[in-house]
Amino acid sequence: MNVLRRRFVACLITLVIVALSTGYLIVLAPQEESQRVENDERPIVTNLGEDEDEDIFYESQETTTGDMQRQLPILLEYGHGVTRSFNDFVVYIGFLLYNPNDDIAISFPGVRYTARTADNSIINTSDQILGTIYPGQTMAWGFLAFIVDEEPDFVEFEVIPPEDWNWTNPQTLDIPTYVPLDITNVSQRGRSFTGEVVNPSDFAAGDVVVTVIFRDENGEIVGGDSTFLSGLGANGSVPFELNIAEELITDDFEIFATIRVL
Repeated sequence: MNVLRRRFVACLITLVIVALSTGYLIVLAPQEESQRVENDERPIVTNLGEDEDEDIFYESQETTTGDMQRQLPILLEYGHGVTRSFNDFVVYIGFLLYNPNDDIAISFPGVRYTARTADNSIINTSDQILGTIYPGQTMAWGFLAFIVDEEPDFVEFEVIPPEDWNWTNPQTLDIPTYVPLDITNVSQRGRSFTGEVVNPSDFAAGDVVVTVIFRDENGEIVGGDSTFLSGLGANGSVPFELNIAEELITDDFEIFATIRVL
């Protein structure tokens, strides 16, 4: 009996040892796997904080932020003139808008104009949204702004601050660089102003805006008007005519032509 008991105890001890050994191996297996995964992930986490690529990433953001130090478009000159139409007052405006940025175009820049009385009350107000203005470009615009029943004492002009989407890399545009257009063969016959717009570049201009700006004897803008043309090809020309309200016309005028890029 004692022999059997000793053998039984020995078997139990053996089973316990095997079980413990097996359990140890089972426990070790997931620990080794877990350690392996951690070792695989650690270089990724470490690289995010220490690898040179992160420095490049932040430097890129810094450069982008530097590029984003954009300057608002500037109203170089502006003014208005008033004519009569029966019992109404017809208000014409004119302005020159300049993009002072070196490498950023502005798509759909806006100018707000507000007609006021002497006590600063508002007669009428509106926003004018233009086409794309290239870096360093000056864009002219003139047109009939209001027909009102009270003559304004003054018209206030202000640039509408561009939204993020208005700022544009000119290289993404159909015409990546500013193309100055030439005005030739200008003549005036009464209220009619005619001439030709010449495109000296290899880019097809497509749509064009022609604007005439009038000034008084002091050189101040007293209004203007515009017309739209189409079909200006590369190295081509297209004629234009502007019919202007007689009361708006002065001896001092200038005609501008701009490619209309949307």
